[in-house]
Amino acid sequence: MTGNVVVANTTQGYVAVTLVCSHEGEKRIQLRNNEFYCSAHGARYDLNGKGLNSEGSHGLTIYTISQSGNILTIS
Repeated sequence: MTGNVVVANTTQGYVAVTLVCSHEGEKRIQLRNNEFYCSAHGARYDLNGKGLNSEGSHGLTIYTISQSGNILTIS
């Protein structure tokens, strides 16, 4: 995690999402069981930021990642 962005190495490669949960604005997003999860209220999101339950219905902001060697660029 850096700033308000979570970068995770997933089964789909690197994914970058906002740390801020769309449910109530808590900065508690983490990767768990290959999906993003907010430990504050249980909001769940897939690796594309789509909400998987009512708490996550507003989705997460996803950032574009490019990789050159061992350098990741997030935009």
